[in-house]
Amino acid sequence: MVKTPDILKELGASPYYGRGQHFLTNKNIAMRIVELADPGPDDVVLEIGPGTGALTQHLVKKAGRLIAIESDRKLADYLADAFGERAEIIFGDALSFDYRKLGETTDAPLLVVANLPYNISTELIFRLLDVREHVARMVLMLQKEVALRLGAKPGTKEYGVMTVLVTMLSDVSVALSVGPGNFHPRPKVDSRVVVFDMLSQPRVDVQDMHLFRRVVRAAFSTRSKTLRNSLKSLGDLIDQDTIFCIEKETGLDFRRRGETLTLEEFARLADALHGAMYRDSTGAS
Repeated sequence: MVKTPDILKELGASPYYGRGQHFLTNKNIAMRIVELADPGPDDVVLEIGPGTGALTQHLVKKAGRLIAIESDRKLADYLADAFGERAEIIFGDALSFDYRKLGETTDAPLLVVANLPYNISTELIFRLLDVREHVARMVLMLQKEVALRLGAKPGTKEYGVMTVLVTMLSDVSVALSVGPGNFHPRPKVDSRVVVFDMLSQPRVDVQDMHLFRRVVRAAFSTRSKTLRNSLKSLGDLIDQDTIFCIEKETGLDFRRRGETLTLEEFARLADALHGAMYRDSTGAS
């Protein structure tokens, strides 16, 4: 089997260090990732960052349709030559790709499989959560520290915006631990393969998911600030009178920091703000 460094050398390609790119080289781990995605002949698989095809070569054997997005022109051309008859290779940037448009054109929800460059993994997860209605499952290789944040508990330093939003919209499990020796180049950190099974409905009912996301982001905008102060970043939606009314309505102590709130408390807070906005817009008392 041709080794990844040899393929890169032949193509004159190299890892994108600015994004923390590391190519998976362990065939057994690649096969295990494909098993976790569990694609079948009726499934549409989206592979992000296929690189030299470590996962692609196994996905094409099982998926009904395989779409792969690669940002390196040399690698995209290489993949098109190797798998072009069995996969749709798209040359493009995963951070600007229109996932919603793709989801609207497929016959089935997407199975997303990716060995993500470490430096873009968080942003990409948020982008995929935004189109969750078009995604059934995601199997992602992530830096260990990112994986730990996904299951973090309120009040811990790992607990943050991503923890809350991922928990709200999916069931998450860490399936594999992957050491640095399974990549080229060798990273300085450990990795985890994480499975996200998307929920058909948010875990907790909220009246406005967009507002819920804004509230969560505001609460974590400055971790040292109390809710009373951090929510001021929602300046176009909230003032001191509104904060006082919401605090009274929810029973939440706004001297707490956002990182101490549970998912249910964030939902309660967002719904109270939604109600306050509605009363303001209609003049209701």
